[in-house]
Amino acid sequence: MAALTVLAGNGAAEEPGGRRLVGFSLPTISGERFDLSPHLGKDVVLVSFWATWCKPCKTELSLLAPLWRELKGQGFLLVAVSIDGPDTVSEVEGFQKKNGYDFPIVLDTQTEVLARLNPRGDVPFSVLVDRSGAIVETHQGFNPGDEGPLREHLVALLAEGQAASGERQGAFIEGTNTLRFSYLHDNDNGRDTDDRVYLLQNRLSLGATLEPLSIGARIDNTVYPGYDREARCDGDTLLKCPWQDDHRIERFAVAYTTPELEIRGGDFVQSLGRGLVLSVRKVDELGLDTAIRGGLVRAELGPVSARALAGISNIQNTDTAVLGRLEEQDDLIAAGEVSVALPHRMTVGLRGSYFDYDEAGNALRDESDWTVGASFEARQIADVLSLALEGAVLQNLTERRSLVTGKTTDESAFGSAFYASAALTPLSGLSILLEYKDYRRFVVQDPRDDVPLVYVEPPTLERYDQIVPSTTNASGGRALVQYLIPDVELLTYVNVLYYAWAGPDAFDWDQRITLSDDDDGYGALHLYGGLERRWESGWSVAASGGWRLEGRNRSFGAAFTDDYDGEQPAFNRRLWHIEGEAHIPLVGPHSLAVAAQHRSEEKALPPNIKHFVRGDASLTYSMAPHLSVALLYTYEDEGATDTEAQFLNLAGEVTWRLGDWGQVSLFGGRNTGGIICVSGVCRSLPPFFGTRAEFVARF
Repeated sequence: MAALTVLAGNGAAEEPGGRRLVGFSLPTISGERFDLSPHLGKDVVLVSFWATWCKPCKTELSLLAPLWRELKGQGFLLVAVSIDGPDTVSEVEGFQKKNGYDFPIVLDTQTEVLARLNPRGDVPFSVLVDRSGAIVETHQGFNPGDEGPLREHLVALLAEGQAASGERQGAFIEGTNTLRFSYLHDNDNGRDTDDRVYLLQNRLSLGATLEPLSIGARIDNTVYPGYDREARCDGDTLLKCPWQDDHRIERFAVAYTTPELEIRGGDFVQSLGRGLVLSVRKVDELGLDTAIRGGLVRAELGPVSARALAGISNIQNTDTAVLGRLEEQDDLIAAGEVSVALPHRMTVGLRGSYFDYDEAGNALRDESDWTVGASFEARQIADVLSLALEGAVLQNLTERRSLVTGKTTDESAFGSAFYASAALTPLSGLSILLEYKDYRRFVVQDPRDDVPLVYVEPPTLERYDQIVPSTTNASGGRALVQYLIPDVELLTYVNVLYYAWAGPDAFDWDQRITLSDDDDGYGALHLYGGLERRWESGWSVAASGGWRLEGRNRSFGAAFTDDYDGEQPAFNRRLWHIEGEAHIPLVGPHSLAVAAQHRSEEKALPPNIKHFVRGDASLTYSMAPHLSVALLYTYEDEGATDTEAQFLNLAGEVTWRLGDWGQVSLFGGRNTGGIICVSGVCRSLPPFFGTRAEFVARF
C-alpha cells in the first residue's frame, strides 16, 4: 500500500481558512518511490489524476506537457498520478515513453490518494498548490481551452516568489459534500416499481490530520421522497425492490502513517500485485464501491516491504447504478504480502489471501477460497524492456448438503492463474506491449448474485469497452504496437488479441480444464487500430475501428466467412466497431468537441442469428474554465422494447465550475443501458430516462 498522507485544511498562513495539501509517497513506473513532501512549501505543484482508458485525461496531459517544459525551470512541478488498476497498469510505461513525458508519473492503483482529494473518484481531476503548500484550485474534468487560464494562473503563482518552508504543520481539516437529486421516470424494463422514483442523496466526506495521525469518515444519507414501498413493491424483497431510505456512516478510518510504517483501522481498499491474489477497490463505471472494514499494517524495512490485513467486506449500500439500496455482504477477508527490492530495478514478491463467504443463512452451502502467489518484475532493462511475471494457485473449499438426504458433498477444486507482460520501447516514439494470460478455474467471488462482489482482478487483456466472455477459464495473449511520429504529432496503433476460453460452468468441479475441447472450448479474436493527431493550435482528431469474433473451437475457422456451420450458427458473437472524435478550439476560451461511436453486432440465438446495433454521438461546448454544455444521442435495438427507446434517446448536461471550491451539474433526458465491463466484471445497467442535479462543494 502506498505510504501517504493527503489532507487539506486551514493551515495557509497567507489565507486563514485556506486548504493545504500534505505530501504523499507513491511508486513510479521504474519501481522507485516519488515523495511529494520535499516540494510542498517550495514549488508550485500541479497534481493531475488520469488513466490510460480516459481519453480526456490523455488530452489533458498532452496539453500540460508544453506547460511543464516551459515553466519547470521556474519552480513548477507537474505530477501525473495514474489510477490504472491491475487490468491496465501495464500500459502506463508505454504511454509515458512513446510520448516522451519527463515529468513524474506515479501509480495510485488503489485510488487511495484520489479518494482523499476527490471522494467522487472520477477523472480527470487536478489540484493546484502554491509555493506555501496551500491548495488554490481544484478542477474536475477537462475540455480543450482549460490550459489557457491554467497557464495564466501558474505564471502568477510562480511570480509570487519563494515561500518559507520546513515548519511542521498543525491539524488540518478537509471536506467534500455531494448533494444529488435524481428522478427516474421510466427505464423501459416492464416493471413499475422502479418508475417515477425520486432520490435525494447527500454524501459528506470529512478528513483531519495531525501528522502522522489521520482520521476520516463518510456519511451517506439517502431518501426516496414519496415512495410507498408497501403499495408499490407488493411484498417484494429489497433485492427486487431496493428503494428504501438509508442513513449511515458508510466509511470511517483512523491511521498512523509514516514512510516506514502504516497502521490503519476502519475502511480501506487494497490491491496486491497484478490483482491475482487480491484487488478490492472502487469501480465507478460499474457503480461499485467496496472496501475492507478491519485493520492493516504495512512496514518498510530497507529493501523489504511487508503488509498484512484482515476484515470483512463493506459495500456501498446505495447502488449508484440502479439508484437502489443493497444489503450488506459480510465476507471475511485476510491477506498478506512480502516483497524484496533487488539490485538493477528487480523485485520479487510472495502473497496470499483467504476469503470466507457470508452465505446469508444458507445452511446447504459452505464456501471459502484461499490463494497463494508469487511475482517477479524487472523494470527498464537497458532502458528498453520491462518484464512482469505473476502466478497464483487457488483452492475453492466448497461443501454442499442435500436437502433431501442430508448428505454433505465435498466439491472443493483447485485453480491456477499466470500472467506475464513485456513492455518494449526500442525506438523513440515506439512502444510494444506483449501480454499473456492463462487462467484455469480461477474465480474468487461471493457466490450470491445480488451484486458482483469480486475480490481479484486478473488482467483480461481486453479493451476497456468490451464484454469479456470469461476470466475463469482463459488462455492467450495480445500485442499492442503504438508509434508516435513526433514531427507531426501523429499516433498510430494496432492491437491483436486472441485467447481460448470456456464458461465458468463448462466443466464440473472434478474435471480437467481443456480449452482446446471442440464442444466446450471457444476462441475470441479482436483486431483493432486507430490514429490520433494533435496540432499546436489545440485542434485534435482521433479515429479507430476494429473487428471481433467469438466462436466454438470446432467452427471458429468457418465463422470468418460463413454464418452457419450446418444448421447451427458458426459463432457466438461477431461484430465490427468504429469510433471518432474531434476537439475544435474557437475564439478565446471557447471550444467544441464532437464524438461518435457505432457498433454492429451479430449474436447467436440457436438456431437463429440476431443482428443489432448500438452507438452514441455527442457535441460539447466549453467556455474554459467554468462552463460546459453537452448534447448526447444514443441508440440501440438489442434490448429496447419500442422504437422510441431504441432510436429516440436524447439527453443534455450542463456543468458550471464554481472556482476551486465546487461545481453544479444538471442532466436530463434518456440514454440507453447495456452491459458494462471493467476488469472482467460485468453488470447489466438499466436505461435511464429522467433528470439528475448535483452540487459538489469542497472545503
